[in-house]
Amino acid sequence: LIKEDKDESVDYFFKKIYNEGDDDTKRAMIKSFQTSGGKVLSTNWKDVKNKQYEQDI
Repeated sequence: LIKEDKDESVDYFFKKIYNEGDDDTKRAMIKSFQTSGGKVLSTNWKDVKNKQYEQDI
């Protein structure tokens, strides 16, 4: 695969997880990614809901 194909594959993969996820999965992905400055992406709301990623980075 060339770089563009890989990028599209990864993009498709995360879009698929988000689109097929329940509300907690979506909430976890948004919070973890935004509050970590794009360094963390989690799908587990139980782990993410009380986590302060800003302090860990």
